[in-house]
Amino acid sequence: MKNCTSCGAPVKGSSKVCPYCNAVLQDEIGEGIAVSEAKAAEQPMKWHSIVLALLIIGAVLNALIGIVFILRENMLTPRGLMDITEYKNKYSELVNSYRFMNVTRIAMGVFQVIIWKRLKGYRSNGPVSLKVMYVMGIVLNIVNLSWMSSAMNTNMFNVWNCCFIIGLVVMLIINSSYYAKRSELFVN
Repeated sequence: MKNCTSCGAPVKGSSKVCPYCNAVLQDEIGEGIAVSEAKAAEQPMKWHSIVLALLIIGAVLNALIGIVFILRENMLTPRGLMDITEYKNKYSELVNSYRFMNVTRIAMGVFQVIIWKRLKGYRSNGPVSLKVMYVMGIVLNIVNLSWMSSAMNTNMFNVWNCCFIIGLVVMLIINSSYYAKRSELFVN
């Protein structure tokens, strides 16, 4: 166990970045275990900070939207046309897909917090977890849109929903490339 030269916190011997202050660590002779200052300077981490911020924002939004819509399930009912029981019986598949979508939103929010902690602490499984999150988002959106399309007898794959899925694919590609170039920083 060694101490961070920047903040003095105890750090595992194989760590290349301090998990407390994010300072790049070097061993006693300045090479070997740690990433050199020159290598760290070649790899700016600005995008990493943006990803961390987006993960927290996404986690809060996913959890809040999921909880609010589960608690307010009556929002599905067209006002004045039928009562909620009749609506739920007539459109049970739609109601079930709606519940599934909101439960997965809450779960995704929790998973985003876990990924945020892993990336912020430069854990080796952080970048992989981020990839898994994007793949899960793509798959869950396609499953839910297919389920809703079937329940409503209409195509739910509209421009907005397709653009959202394409956005997830693009973010998966961008983040995979970004973190692959910085894999030596994620060792804890």
